[in-house]
Amino acid sequence: MKIKQVSAQTPEKGLVRSLVRRGSVSDRSPAVARRVKRLRGTTMCERCGSIYRAKRWLRAAPDEKKWPVGLAWTVCPACRQAEDLEYFGRILIRIDGNGPEEGEIRRRMENVAERAQWTQSQRRILSIERNGLDLEVLTTSQKLAHRIVRSLRSAFGGTATYGWSEHDGELRATWNWSGRSAPTKAERAAKASPPAGAIDLEIQSRRIEIEPRWRELIERSTARWASRYPELLRVHATLQHGRHRHGNEQVALVANYPRHTLRVEKQGELMDEAIHAACLAMGRELRQAREGWSRFVKAPRPRPEGGDEDI
Repeated sequence: MKIKQVSAQTPEKGLVRSLVRRGSVSDRSPAVARRVKRLRGTTMCERCGSIYRAKRWLRAAPDEKKWPVGLAWTVCPACRQAEDLEYFGRILIRIDGNGPEEGEIRRRMENVAERAQWTQSQRRILSIERNGLDLEVLTTSQKLAHRIVRSLRSAFGGTATYGWSEHDGELRATWNWSGRSAPTKAERAAKASPPAGAIDLEIQSRRIEIEPRWRELIERSTARWASRYPELLRVHATLQHGRHRHGNEQVALVANYPRHTLRVEKQGELMDEAIHAACLAMGRELRQAREGWSRFVKAPRPRPEGGDEDI
């Protein structure tokens, strides 16, 4: 009788990687919340009146504020951040003399923050300070800063850039008015294409700081695409420092056509090389997309030979 010897198979790569937990974070709560001791039961903030219930800080109801019976008292993380001026969102607003008024911008930001506090009471604006012609806004969370910049760009137009810090996840966002107004409601309803050179451009980064020359490369390519392809609506660029062992820089570009979306991802040893390769690839994709659109245009049907032209 022959005995077949079976050797133990080595586990697959995916299984091995799933078992390696080094560098992973089990607690995904905000950094400022991890420094506060865990609360039990229902607790109210003695400064702002927020309620901690079911592991969440919420806005207290009018009855709870009027009759706070049987509640524990503490200071919520947002109030601690306001006291220590500890922020996780920083917005730089750049406008010129012909841009929207400062009062309109402040009201817009306050309305966004007030709307956000209905469901997330810890998202607040810490300060709004003027630095020359620019405004610097500090917020308690990255989400609120991102939401404010998107709202400003939607209301007044301009360009926005986003950059997240690798260490603590701090968001550094910039909104540049750049002298262009946002589309009106009638234009949005009619889905009118913006004029050449006026497409929406959004640049964000992950685990890397955006350098001015990188932004200039992307803006130059976007302006060239806008002049060649007037039907182009929006371009979104993501710059990312690679996590894999080679450590290559990564660039992802997304271009929005009417009923069409183009995506390109490129890598390079340097960010300039990755941006250059991604822009070249996106240019090829745009050219092929235009050729594809022309195929669907119906050509006039030829008339039969010898037929009556009046028929």
